[in-house]
Amino acid sequence: MTHFEQDTSPKEKDEEVKTPGQKKEDEIFELKNEFNGQINQLEEQLLRVMADAENRCRRMEKEAADRVRYGLAPFATALLTVADNLDRALESFRRHPNGDQDAEKDPVYLGVEMTKKELEKVFQEFHIRKVEALGCAFNPEIHQAMAEKRDTALENGFVVEVFQNGYMLHERLLRPALVSIAVS
Repeated sequence: MTHFEQDTSPKEKDEEVKTPGQKKEDEIFELKNEFNGQINQLEEQLLRVMADAENRCRRMEKEAADRVRYGLAPFATALLTVADNLDRALESFRRHPNGDQDAEKDPVYLGVEMTKKELEKVFQEFHIRKVEALGCAFNPEIHQAMAEKRDTALENGFVVEVFQNGYMLHERLLRPALVSIAVS
């Protein structure tokens, strides 16, 4: 080392070389970086809040649509017993000793049959439909097995008898069909 050179560490060089204006610029630069970091965090929070609000809005729209679409489910379920009773009344007329021959002339039978047909029109108008069961493969999502029957005409797991019809409202099950399934 020569006489003119001084041994200084880099830190000391920076401190010696920096003027008060440069120190202010460094402080401003650090503050600017800090604020940019905070701005980035706030932007991320804002995006999350906006996405959350959009998801909440979509969920509320879906729930409102479901209320409109399935709002009559409790009423429809109550009407299912009416449909069951009309079916039982018609079946009892058919089982009468005179059978179907006299039933078609009986005004009570005709009234029950007309009422049943009118109820079926109302069900159709409001998208209420029977669950397919007899002769179909057992599906635990729409059928409820009540018994097993030995039946050689159908494969195992197929519905051989329907005790009570099941119904759907649009794609939603109102009531499962109560069935007996074939076993060999």
